[in-house]
Amino acid sequence: MALATANTTQPNTTESLHEIVNNGVRRAIFEDDEKDPLNILLYDLIHGSTSPTLAAAEFLTFARDSEDTESCFSDLAAQTISLASEYPFLQPHLVGLIASIMQSAPASFPSEMRICFVKKYAKAIGDTTQSNYGILFEEEQRRRRPSLVQEHVNLNRFIARLLSALGEPGKPKEGLTHVNDALFILSTALEGHASSHQLPDVDVPAAAQYMIHAGELIFNECKNGTGQDLAKTSPLWATRGKLWTGPPGLSRERWNFWRGRFEEAAESEENVAEETKKTAGTAVRAMAHAES
Repeated sequence: MALATANTTQPNTTESLHEIVNNGVRRAIFEDDEKDPLNILLYDLIHGSTSPTLAAAEFLTFARDSEDTESCFSDLAAQTISLASEYPFLQPHLVGLIASIMQSAPASFPSEMRICFVKKYAKAIGDTTQSNYGILFEEEQRRRRPSLVQEHVNLNRFIARLLSALGEPGKPKEGLTHVNDALFILSTALEGHASSHQLPDVDVPAAAQYMIHAGELIFNECKNGTGQDLAKTSPLWATRGKLWTGPPGLSRERWNFWRGRFEEAAESEENVAEETKKTAGTAVRAMAHAES
């Protein structure tokens, strides 16, 4: 389902900011079909007319009864990821919905459906992230679509929130988001990858979201050394930049290195945006809290 872009027109004197945002969300949800049950479900969830638990049960019912369950899963992934990227204040509602679906009982969400849902959602996250990167690092594209940088940060905030809500401490996740997703973003931002594409005002705020919203889970994974034995078989777990000379995977030493890099970004006097410095500082405080 295609989503409308945020309304960028100047507000008139009779339309409040709340109305502008609400109308933008409504257009984003209902652009394709005002009678589509998924669109109605999401609109009711966002406006408090239903709970995440009830919305999850309703979604699984019509997905199970649908002639094309896989398309239902793909549509939900596309809608929720796009809404989370464009309207970050909706993320708690959306995370609640996805968490309720994943935590549904086997009777309503049997294993074959669960596996399909996980594959479709994880693929949608990966495809969106890859697409964003393909655009973000082209200066002309950033000028044409300046909102994409913030949407990229918002997407990583959403992924981090899903990771926090659905994480399995002490072992690699087999779910919608993985700790190695966070590892890839953190490594790209903080470890000096040999790439002309590295942009601190893109990478650092995106990486910071994982510490701000899932720092305790990542810290525990670092203490457990998660992924060090998987680097030979998984390119994501093998990810490391030239500045990180330790072993692949997660470790307390790598956590400390990342914290130092966030501290450098927060105190940088180089060409780094003030907002990036503030976000890096927030990540440092979140890491200190995770350690306490």
